[in-house]
Amino acid sequence: MFVGCIGGICGSAPTAWLVLKIGWRETTFIIAGFGALISVLAFFCMPSLSKKSSNNYSKNVATNMLSGLKILAKNPRYWALGVLCAISYLPMTAVAELWCVPFMEKKFALSTTDASISSTFIFIGYGIGSIITPYLANKLNSCKRVLLIFTILTAVVFSPIVYWDGISFYGCLFLLFLFGVFGGTVPLFFTMTYDMVPQQYGGSSSGFTNMLNMSGAIVFQPLLGKLLDSFRNGLVNADGTPLYTFVMYKNAFLVILVCMVLSIFLLLFINDLKTPKNV
Repeated sequence: MFVGCIGGICGSAPTAWLVLKIGWRETTFIIAGFGALISVLAFFCMPSLSKKSSNNYSKNVATNMLSGLKILAKNPRYWALGVLCAISYLPMTAVAELWCVPFMEKKFALSTTDASISSTFIFIGYGIGSIITPYLANKLNSCKRVLLIFTILTAVVFSPIVYWDGISFYGCLFLLFLFGVFGGTVPLFFTMTYDMVPQQYGGSSSGFTNMLNMSGAIVFQPLLGKLLDSFRNGLVNADGTPLYTFVMYKNAFLVILVCMVLSIFLLLFINDLKTPKNV
């Protein structure tokens, strides 16, 4: 999760700055060049499975995947954890990756380039939080307690970001950083779902959990857009583009806050790890 957040950091303010300096087309070619370089390095540096191991893997992977998915799909607790995981990832999918920048533009009357630094702070915080939360879960021997504490803190920090009109820009950046730190609980959901299946189905557990986790983006990114359009009520700028105000963003972001509060309530009814072990 931490390494993945580095990609988010590079894709926010640094990319916006590069587009401003050299243009979007040249920036895209540079990013594509890095992708090609990584592909070449992966091809030459990653070891291949031996022929025997490869054959055994091919025979067992489909059977293990389907068996693991059946175990998970029949367990209501797993589905509950998957939904909670998707909600816990909203700081990234709904805020940092899409709506944070236009929100900050309206809140502080910033350009897109200047506002893009705000999402960078969330990515940095989230990367740090994804390391802190497993450490704390080990210390407390409980994923559930850490999830409850951090989800409450996420909701507490998110409220002044959106609804405190008197906050300064730098104060808001600090809270966005904390918003990312407290939101970095996804590794604990992977641990809890992995704990529910035999070890040979761990890959199925991780893949299915990640699918449910990312479903939050499929739902909430367009949902917030629909809400903004409904609040806009046909308002447009002089050039005919849609007109969104700061108040519209405040009203739309209420959905995220409500989901966080709901997840706190639901976490009270979720069992912790079946057997104490390192996270």
